[in-house]
Amino acid sequence: MLLNSVFCSFNELANFFEESDQLRKNFTEARKINKSFTMDLKGKDAEIYCSCYGQSIVDDQDKIVGVLLWIQNVTGGRSLIASLNRKNTKLARELSNCSSVIDTLPYPVWKRNKNAEVEMHNPFYLKLVQNNQGDTLVKQLSSKVVGSETEFQEKAFMIVDNERRLYLLTEVKTSDGGSVGYGQDITQSWQLTQEVKGHSKAQKSLLDSLPCAAALYGSDGRLLFFNSHFSKFWQLDQSWMRGGVTYSEIIHKIHEKEFVDDGSFELLKKQQYELFGKLAEPYHDALTLQDGTVLEISVVPNHKQELLFLYSRAQD
Repeated sequence: MLLNSVFCSFNELANFFEESDQLRKNFTEARKINKSFTMDLKGKDAEIYCSCYGQSIVDDQDKIVGVLLWIQNVTGGRSLIASLNRKNTKLARELSNCSSVIDTLPYPVWKRNKNAEVEMHNPFYLKLVQNNQGDTLVKQLSSKVVGSETEFQEKAFMIVDNERRLYLLTEVKTSDGGSVGYGQDITQSWQLTQEVKGHSKAQKSLLDSLPCAAALYGSDGRLLFFNSHFSKFWQLDQSWMRGGVTYSEIIHKIHEKEFVDDGSFELLKKQQYELFGKLAEPYHDALTLQDGTVLEISVVPNHKQELLFLYSRAQD
């Protein structure tokens, strides 16, 4: 027993431990009757832990002649166990915190094992799979994610809380051979996208019906839309314009076709740098062509920094 102490008597040894009274009692009984005992001991003034085993010693006539005490210092083991217990408590608390966070998320989350079986999920997941459509789709995802390298995504309309919602379902592979999945409700963004597409379609339909030439350019100067009057007036090939040409290429073509002289061409090039990315309010100007035609030009910016160019003949 390594306690860094020398004990001259049993009482001195017993007094070293907090359990001295119980140790004396067991020791006294073992001197009177043939018995054995075990108990845990802790130093009174030190973080020392011991395991004690006591056994009566008898002679050939079954007479008790003494007591054998075997005391093992288990401080290292107890410290290790205590450290592991603290770590276990910390991990359990962190796991509980993570579970609380996941359980309160307003969208479904689930975890599959390497056999594609769902072994963990949050409460919202149950809303997703409580109807046959959602349950079937989540099961189909398990086979599709196996064939992907890292992740798989799929959009689907699902009934959640008695409402038809559009979900983006994602499953990502994990290092243990399983996967983690989650669903994002993208109904609102999808509806907004559809509305924008509808507005864009209506805008293009309106521009197409205008009696003047019209062209819409992106913030990078690329042609996004043009009506038939635009291509007809400037005598430009529509298939060429649909190839993502830029404003700079358009005005070069206009110059090549001799609609404008060199001076007007240089002015158009200068205006390009002043208009794109800088124009905040509608801009109006006039352009005289080589045949004497005067064009009224209106440039209208929108919230996406796109520029709408409108060309019409000036009224006499």
